[in-house]
Amino acid sequence: MTTENIFAPLATIAAPDANQLNTRAQSALAMVESMVIDSQETYDLAADELKAIKSKAKTLEEQRTAITGPINKALKAVNDLFRAPGAYLEQAEAIIKRKMIGYTTEQERIAAEQRRKAEAAIRAEQARIAKEAAEREAAAQAEAAKLIEAGDAEKAAEVQAEAAIEAASLAATAQVMTAPVAAPAVAKVSGVSMRSAWKAECTDKAALVAFVAANPQFLNLLDVNTSALNQMAKAMRETMKIDGVRVYEEKQLASRSA
Repeated sequence: MTTENIFAPLATIAAPDANQLNTRAQSALAMVESMVIDSQETYDLAADELKAIKSKAKTLEEQRTAITGPINKALKAVNDLFRAPGAYLEQAEAIIKRKMIGYTTEQERIAAEQRRKAEAAIRAEQARIAKEAAEREAAAQAEAAKLIEAGDAEKAAEVQAEAAIEAASLAATAQVMTAPVAAPAVAKVSGVSMRSAWKAECTDKAALVAFVAANPQFLNLLDVNTSALNQMAKAMRETMKIDGVRVYEEKQLASRSA
């Protein structure tokens, strides 16, 4: 279908006079506003007026659809024209985004694993240094003990002082050891950004209801199914008894056009 064929029905549209439409409708409104129903006779007159109003509304709707019909038809044709290619592009966007996110996620996993291994290596090295420091400290204490036993307290004090300095040096070295900071897993590309969106889903409705019952400040998490309540009220009428629900009857008046 060509673009000309799509918009051809719009050329036949003729809009009615807006002032005439408003005048007729306002006249009907003014009449019913001034009407007083206080007897069977005035009730019958009101019923006749109601039918006339319904007839005018029907005519008004026919005039409206005479205009909107071709417009809606053209709109549908336009939407049909663009729907398929739009869907292909949406599908293409979703696929490439999924692949890009998959690549980014995998690179982040690899980077996290590399960081984990590097941190584990640092911890192992720190443990080795601590063990070495402890062994040297023990050896120095044993040597100092022998020197004291031999009567050389001064030399023993020197050995202990050197051992304390060496232990402090090793401890300081272990303390400042850190894993290297890895570069970003995926370099930024102009016009493309990655965002994280945290979401939640209900996995146990009964548990959620129990939680809200115990914590009423979260009452907004539960939606009332008004449609289901109305269906129950229609079936059960005044016998429907549910805590927190008011069942009531609403009168409705139906009328045909004249």
